Amino acid sequence: MMDQSYLQKGLMALANASEQTVFTGHYGAAFIAAYFMDRENQLPDHVTESITSYLARVEEKQTKFFINIDKSPSVTDDFEPLLRAIKRNLEVLRSSGHGVIYGMLALKAFQHAPQLATELLVQRIALLIDKALQDRQNRYYQIENYQVLTEKDVLGIPVYQSMQDLMELALAECRWVIPDQKVGDDFYFFTGELEHGVTFAHALVELEKMEYKELARHGWHVHRLQMYLNRQVPHHLMNQVVIVSDKASILDEGYWKKEMQDPHFIKVPYAALSLLKNLPTHKRKIAEHHICQILSTF
Repeated sequence: MMDQSYLQKGLMALANASEQTVFTGHYGAAFIAAYFMDRENQLPDHVTESITSYLARVEEKQTKFFINIDKSPSVTDDFEPLLRAIKRNLEVLRSSGHGVIYGMLALKAFQHAPQLATELLVQRIALLIDKALQDRQNRYYQIENYQVLTEKDVLGIPVYQSMQDLMELALAECRWVIPDQKVGDDFYFFTGELEHGVTFAHALVELEKMEYKELARHGWHVHRLQMYLNRQVPHHLMNQVVIVSDKASILDEGYWKKEMQDPHFIKVPYAALSLLKNLPTHKRKIAEHHICQILSTF
């Protein structure tokens, strides 16, 4: 089982990312996700070996994110700066939910290992989360400025009545996976948006488990808007829908033996394995197959 040094490195990398772009937070997020994925699942050896090998490469290549900036650590149990930053990211949809995803992972790490929660780390990670509020307006296909849209503009997505509704929809939306690509003059993350629909859903579920129930449910309307926007895909690309074997599994050795370069190769399986446990048996295999369609594009 992974030791808490992975949490410590992940939190430090998130804090250091506050001086870079919001997407550099993926390095720290991958460390924290890996730690909890290992603790919460009985992973085959080939999975843990792949994860630890990848994280070692990240630490070696991205050294600036793992520098200890907390020279005089002062342990705190005041997470208000972090919670306020998460709430701001639940008021509106920005950056595919990255602010909420990072925030949940940091909170979970702090709750699990309170001795790692220092004032500086809490403040720096809150700054990183706020950076997620700055995003390009044309992130979604044929939407000139998605930031002016609200839940009132959503069509075809049922209003969530429970967290179960949210989870099942996020996984079901992954059935049409189309590779990320440029259309016209702009690049769109067609697959990337689907995977973040899953990791954002997982973040909300985990916040509720950590007894931030009101905060988690505050994000339902934002996630529902995200699901609607993720469906904005040009019809002529539907012939590119990714197909994988019916026998595909998240823990397939073939997937984990690849030398991955993308932090999402840990974050997406972690979120998916967690959410799948909440599905009825007859829906679980289908949902896992959809996730494997995403994983095959990494």
